[in-house]
Amino acid sequence: MSKVNGTPLLVCSKKIVNSKNADLDGKYYYKAVILSTLNLNDLAEHIASHGSLYTKDVLLGVLTKLKDCLTELITTNRAVKIDGLGTFYPALKSRVADDLESLSVSDHISSVYVRFKGDQSQDAQMGGAQLRRRIKVSTQTNTQFSTIEDDPEEDVTPGEGEGNDNP
Repeated sequence: MSKVNGTPLLVCSKKIVNSKNADLDGKYYYKAVILSTLNLNDLAEHIASHGSLYTKDVLLGVLTKLKDCLTELITTNRAVKIDGLGTFYPALKSRVADDLESLSVSDHISSVYVRFKGDQSQDAQMGGAQLRRRIKVSTQTNTQFSTIEDDPEEDVTPGEGEGNDNP
């Protein structure tokens, strides 16, 4: 288990505009600021920097194999649970049909994607309550991360879920 480095989670406020739910338009919520996205090579380098017994190249090979196997398993209708982290599983967005006879894959499934649910077990580090206890949220005002308007192209707005398709 790695230690929390004391750096607070940066957040920015977002204004909801053009929501599917008109009651939410003009309201605000917080969103985590993402400073960068690490690719597999970056992640292998980061793990190696923590004094790992394995070199960056070995770690990159393991992470690449993990990615390939996750893809293989998820595309064959399997959920993959990594203890202490969470579960990756296939999900889809489907429109409703009036009756079973008019339901068709081509007309009613609009997207297929991978979802992730953080491990909620008592000893997990990624579950909602456990993660919230570990993270300090920055309440400092930072002009770089000031209030921004919601991107109308984003698929999910707070308070609007896509249904409960958890495994």
